[in-house]
Amino acid sequence: MRKKLLFLSAIVLISVYVNAQVNVSVYHDCSKNGYTKVFEPTGTATVLSSSGRTSCEWVQLWAGGPQWATFNVGATITNYDQLTVGADATSFYNYTDQAPYYNTANVGGLYAWNNPNLNGRKTTWVNNVSTGISDVATTLWGSNWQTPTKQQLDTLQNSSYGKTNWTWCDGSTTQYVAGCTLKGYKVSGVGDYAQYSIFLPAAGYFSYSTGSVYYASDNGLYWSSTEDFAYYLYFGSDGRIMSNNNRKYGQSVRAVLADDVIETPTNNVKLTLNATGCEAANVITCSQGFPIRVTAEPDYGYHFDRWSDGNTTNPRTLQVTTNT
Repeated sequence: MRKKLLFLSAIVLISVYVNAQVNVSVYHDCSKNGYTKVFEPTGTATVLSSSGRTSCEWVQLWAGGPQWATFNVGATITNYDQLTVGADATSFYNYTDQAPYYNTANVGGLYAWNNPNLNGRKTTWVNNVSTGISDVATTLWGSNWQTPTKQQLDTLQNSSYGKTNWTWCDGSTTQYVAGCTLKGYKVSGVGDYAQYSIFLPAAGYFSYSTGSVYYASDNGLYWSSTEDFAYYLYFGSDGRIMSNNNRKYGQSVRAVLADDVIETPTNNVKLTLNATGCEAANVITCSQGFPIRVTAEPDYGYHFDRWSDGNTTNPRTLQVTTNT
């Protein structure tokens, strides 16, 4: 018996194939179609010029997750190439300042969660709108940015959620980028987000009592904005946990885009996939030139014959440059 052929809507054939970064399927079983996906895992948002930067790139590591800044608050560099651990922090320590902190161009600042020298509060730190006290990420980088919550940091670090992969970078045999001698973790997404990552340097922490930084290159301590117990992310080469700490210690801050920031995508295109006879289509919106792996899924008793542009490769990988 002759089997019916499955034809799929027109798509542009790209002659050079690249590694797929997102997968999408179209089904001859029409009930499985109707899937719409927006895939915009990277972008850029402005930063206050007074911070030494005018913009910072952000990366999303899982669907619906926060957009993580690619650098710590206080960092002024444009990339992590050819870095070494910064100088001793004691020269930056000053009890008369709003709060002591450690700052180098490569790791960013180590900020206290509050300041015991100013009536138990640091005016550029605690995220508490009702008291008029603002987040250090917001204060230094502007309203586009905020310190992540405990839940956001926990989802980032907790392997049981299955959202991220962590790779320790020892600055020699394992590196985030070639030539980088800075120790820390490369944190990557999984699945569609596997090729996106951030680097969290192991900057250590700042002690009020001694005016020194401890465990730089060994441990990273990153504050959350959650007030109860001053939660933070702690990591070393042997693992990571969520914990809580004395609010006077100076620790790193990795900002995320603020909840009310609406990014306006630029150079976005739509790829629409549908099978002949099916009203519902699968649509993906992504950046122009983004590589997509598309698969045609025949119904039982049918086989895939060709796409409507004549191409017979299934699955196939495209770089979509126009609405297609």
